[in-house]
Amino acid sequence: SDVCSSDLHFDDEKFAEGRALVAQGAAAVKAAVKQGSFISARISLGAACHTLQVNACVHNKCVCS
Repeated sequence: SDVCSSDLHFDDEKFAEGRALVAQGAAAVKAAVKQGSFISARISLGAACHTLQVNACVHNKCVCS
């Protein structure tokens, strides 16, 4: 998926979808840690945190352009 897609954020008031992304991310982090795959856990945590990120620069096309 495109990291700038509104589907990966709480854009457009998509709270239920955003909550589901965070919950899926948390589950992926927990599963990776249980398997001892800490790099995968870190990547999954980063993706889940990106969903929550509130950064005017990112959403004003400094990064997502």
